[in-house]
Amino acid sequence: MSATYEEIEIAFDNGDLDTTYPPSVYEAFCAVREIDIEDLTYYYRKYANEISDNYVGYFENYRAFVEFKLDNEGVEIPEWIAVDYEASWNADLIHEYDFEGVDSNGDGHYFRKY
Repeated sequence: MSATYEEIEIAFDNGDLDTTYPPSVYEAFCAVREIDIEDLTYYYRKYANEISDNYVGYFENYRAFVEFKLDNEGVEIPEWIAVDYEASWNADLIHEYDFEGVDSNGDGHYFRKY
């Protein structure tokens, strides 16, 4: 079972975790990687580095994530082109990124797969 938000908050309060990222990011990371609280606190430096290397951010929907990715790659899509952002996620991006959040609209945390 992956670490819960409450367990992570307690670990924060006890000084057992790096506080660079909020508990919600750790919770999402643990859910994606299936890490329990014992592993998280024991290997906290390793996991903090993995988050640093792979965390893309929190996005409210698939559209925001896809547009962020395109902006970072310098790709500009003309406004008159219709984009199915959810289909873009399901067809391709799902293979490059891990996601923890609401599948129906893409509201959640995104991590690069390694």
